[in-house]
Amino acid sequence: GMTASVTIVVAQRTNVVLIPVNAVNFARSAISTANGAPALISRQQAVSATAQARQMLRELELENPSVLQDNPTPAYVLERPNGQTALIPVPVVLGLTDDTFYEVLQGLSAGDLIVVGVQNG
Repeated sequence: GMTASVTIVVAQRTNVVLIPVNAVNFARSAISTANGAPALISRQQAVSATAQARQMLRELELENPSVLQDNPTPAYVLERPNGQTALIPVPVVLGLTDDTFYEVLQGLSAGDLIVVGVQNG
C-alpha cells in the first residue's frame, strides 16, 4: 500500500549546453498577440529562424549520422542583444530532453544569454 518514486535513466550526457524548456515554449509563443500587446517577433522572423535551424540539422546529420538516434529538433530561442529592446530569434538544434531542459546540439554556446519569458509591470 506504499508508493514509490522511480527514475529510469535511458540516456545521459556530460559537458553539454542545456536550456530550459520554457525558453523554447516562450519563443514559440512570441509570434502571438495577447491582450492587445503586439507580437514580440514577426511570423517571418520565426519562419526564417526555423528554416535556418532545419539547415543546421541537415548539416549536423551529414557530419554525424548517429545524431538521428536522439530525434533532434530544429527550433529557435530568443536573445536580447545588449542595449537593444527588440528580441532576435536564434536558430538551434535540440537534442535530448527531460521535459525540464533541452540539450542544445547546435546554435548556442555555454554562457549565451537567452530569454525565457517576460515580466509585466
